[in-house]
Amino acid sequence: MLLKRVNLNWKTSIGQGIPPGPWLRHGAPIRVRREAGLCTPSGDTDLATRQELSDFLESVERRAFKQAVYAVRNDESALDVVQDSMMRLAEKYGDRPVEELPMLFQRILQNAIRDWFRRSKVRSFWTTLFRR
Repeated sequence: MLLKRVNLNWKTSIGQGIPPGPWLRHGAPIRVRREAGLCTPSGDTDLATRQELSDFLESVERRAFKQAVYAVRNDESALDVVQDSMMRLAEKYGDRPVEELPMLFQRILQNAIRDWFRRSKVRSFWTTLFRR
């Protein structure tokens, strides 16, 4: 493990105007896992392996599909939303600990459903505009 000091200015670094948690004070020591390039608070956590990520996605696919179908009311669109959510989780957060995957996936799925509604609103606006 490599120990690294990080100086966080939460107004500029994070950009959201949300102060960091109590474990991320200015100049607080943070352990960095070399193999994953992941900054974690001082505790050691086991990162998800490919098999664990695959098992997790397999366990949530049916429930995620039902949730997406209920939201978008179209099977094909729901499949696209769930597949997009799973790809985002695997690409961007595949190196996170296994315990974080359910929360991350739920947030990614909700955002994907929200994005689908935004896109459909824009699509319907342009199609009604060209019908005239």
